[in-house]
Amino acid sequence: MYPNLYYVFKDWFGVEWKGLSILNTFGLMVAIAFIVAAIVLTSELKRKEKLGLLFPREEMITVGKPASLMELIINALIGFVFGFKVL
Repeated sequence: MYPNLYYVFKDWFGVEWKGLSILNTFGLMVAIAFIVAAIVLTSELKRKEKLGLLFPREEMITVGKPASLMELIINALIGFVFGFKVL
């Protein structure tokens, strides 16, 4: 794998453009992968919405309501498991 685009263009086309050494190929490929994944996910969700497989739902959210006892217990157990693994 080429470390940056300078070596790609030097090997493939025989040109030596020093400005291309700034752009690393690994970071470039990761960025392209994220962009392509976002485009594919968007188009797939639009397709499924057209087919009627996705349905919107409305929820009522109460701001300022204290946590219930069950929520506190679940959060305490999850925090204990993750905290215990750290030690």
